[in-house]
Amino acid sequence: MKAIFSFLIFFLFLFYANAQTKRIELSELFKSLIPDSSEYQITGDWNMKKPDAQTIRWTSDHLEMSDDMTINFFKNALVQVTLKGRNRNPGNSKWNLMLRGPRMGFDNFNLTSPYLSGYSAPPILDSLLSSNSYKSTLVKSCKPTADKGYNWYKIILPKKITAFIKLAWEKNNDQYRLIIDCYDSWSMKYARLDCK
Repeated sequence: MKAIFSFLIFFLFLFYANAQTKRIELSELFKSLIPDSSEYQITGDWNMKKPDAQTIRWTSDHLEMSDDMTINFFKNALVQVTLKGRNRNPGNSKWNLMLRGPRMGFDNFNLTSPYLSGYSAPPILDSLLSSNSYKSTLVKSCKPTADKGYNWYKIILPKKITAFIKLAWEKNNDQYRLIIDCYDSWSMKYARLDCK
């Protein structure tokens, strides 16, 4: 009887651990966060249903108000992201996600990775996204030092609004941390594009 009870506890623990570690490809996460172009309201839903709660773990269940007017309201989460099917940091694959925007819905978001291995040069957008069903244009590039910089892209995904992505990086030894900010055409005025 003890063996059955122990096995049941172990099975439930294993099921719960797996349920909390569902990964999502970066390109799929973009598709779920960038609003559809066919919708009347072109802001994101704060209570988004996709990806599901097993993929995005919210750190709070309500909106928080920021003192920074470029952020307005925000909601934070942890997401396990893969890049072209690979986990570039097996020790810590959780990325920080922050949805930002007015109370009616988010209009931009930030994704910050842990330090990632396997890159010999700063990553570009094409090296991160597994889907070929997008068109991107490099609008601006900035590399003030060898250890940090960013690329500013205009990206078009099928049936989505036009988005603008700032892909910034910081290098520490042989690893890169990515800071990805995604804006719509209205909120892109909040992007910090100084080259310092």
